[in-house]
Amino acid sequence: MQHELDLNLIAQYLKDDQYAKAFEILEHLHPTEIAEILSPYPAETIQSVLFHFPKQRRGAIFCEFSYSEQADVAQLLETSDLVSLLRSLSPDDQVDLLKALPDEQYNAVLPVLAKKEREDLIKLASYPEGSAGSIMNTDYISYPQHLLIQDVLQRIRLEKAQKEAIYRIYVLDNDRKLIGTLSVTDLILSEPTARLSDVMKTKIVSIDVNENQEEAVFMMARYDLVALPVVDETNTLLGNITHDDALDVIEEERT
Repeated sequence: MQHELDLNLIAQYLKDDQYAKAFEILEHLHPTEIAEILSPYPAETIQSVLFHFPKQRRGAIFCEFSYSEQADVAQLLETSDLVSLLRSLSPDDQVDLLKALPDEQYNAVLPVLAKKEREDLIKLASYPEGSAGSIMNTDYISYPQHLLIQDVLQRIRLEKAQKEAIYRIYVLDNDRKLIGTLSVTDLILSEPTARLSDVMKTKIVSIDVNENQEEAVFMMARYDLVALPVVDETNTLLGNITHDDALDVIEEERT
């Protein structure tokens, strides 16, 4: 009964352009529920409500809309708001949004981004549709093998704001080749003075960046992985595919 009452209130508030009041009810809901409630409304209404949410929460909600709905909302935004929204998304979602923008907005947004951001997004966007590279995320945690566990933990604390989620620690050699992985649990339980090379797992399940996305989903299910590292032909780590990315592929296949 309360849920129906809330939905009626939200509908009334949105009808009357009282977006702040609608936000007060919506802010307690899951991003998926928020998107489901707002989806039938015009893009202008979605935009008005969306920008009442804090930046990171805004990004999580935005990702729950269909690509066409995302594009409709994005086309209403000024360049500064669009860049802010873009930066609240994970790299793979950023690429999806950029691809959906009209040329005028695309060309307006790119110069505003930092050089490294711009280069990373252009590189991600270059991978063929349907490949592992096209769905991978470059927001992962990797460290050189010589680091002490205590130093790794300290770095993770400092970097947490930049990371979408910590699934596994990837261990690299001096040439950024993937040579090991470590779960967060193992990291916490290891001796602080041990080196990553002493405690890492060297049996690695990874996928080539040019392999198809369905194979990535199959491998994650087969090996019960929450994240799958993506490498090139030289075994250089390029990114990873998370369980969220895999679910998106499954949903795409269903529709």
